[in-house]
Amino acid sequence: MRNTLIIMPAYNVEKEIYNLLFEMQNYRNNTIIVDDGSTDNTFQIIDSLNYNVIRQDKNGGVASAIRIGINYAMSNGYQNAIFMDSDGQHSPKYIDVFIKMLEKYDFVVGNRFHNHTTAPDIKLGSNLLASIIIKKISGQKYNDISCGYKAIKLNEDLRLSLDKSNGYSLVFDLFFYALNHNYKIGTIDMEAVYDYSTFLMTRKTELLAFISALELHVSNGLLEKLCINDLKDKVLERRDFIYVIDNITFYGFYIRERDGYIVQSDPIKLRAYLNIES
Repeated sequence: MRNTLIIMPAYNVEKEIYNLLFEMQNYRNNTIIVDDGSTDNTFQIIDSLNYNVIRQDKNGGVASAIRIGINYAMSNGYQNAIFMDSDGQHSPKYIDVFIKMLEKYDFVVGNRFHNHTTAPDIKLGSNLLASIIIKKISGQKYNDISCGYKAIKLNEDLRLSLDKSNGYSLVFDLFFYALNHNYKIGTIDMEAVYDYSTFLMTRKTELLAFISALELHVSNGLLEKLCINDLKDKVLERRDFIYVIDNITFYGFYIRERDGYIVQSDPIKLRAYLNIES
């Protein structure tokens, strides 16, 4: 554990972070929390539990917070990093699993969309759309591209490459970095945790972050073949879209009041895709 640092961006999570950090006390000395300009009591709660915290005056976004965490890790001699959300969606019970898998793999990712997933169909759509696009590009099948619960071996080249990341695109940039550098990638099946009291959808910014990562890491010719520019134009214009790939049709319905999309497809085909071996 002494070679691995847990990096947790935190922004206005006063309702969730106390219980999470209380469960993680055994890992306190190997955790850094980046309070990304919270305006509630997030910082006070972190401080009261004696966790290491870097407090930002202004909200810089998840990419900025993770870069700060990586810089801290490398400056303090850590060789690996585990990235966790601070809103309770990522269970601490997997920390030791990540650490163990880093002995064998260069990059380890959480997988909420597996054979026995409890994720609702409304979340399968957008996530498996990204998965299938990645499979077409790389020839490798990973069901959960957008899970923020990840671990990676650190190096200077990785740190510099993430300087180009902006906002939520960093989650995808990490994946592309691992793919493009032939990292040995492992996955950990885990539960899908969603707040069903809220409106489940995919934010427009999340779709654009994925497209931004594609534009940064994939050739223009392949992007054109996959009709990514057409998809981007519709999302930028806040229009509904239809996207067909591998004989699966995805329908994106824009919800103006939420500035996001409900992405749907044939649930039988999506569940069948989950059961296909990599």
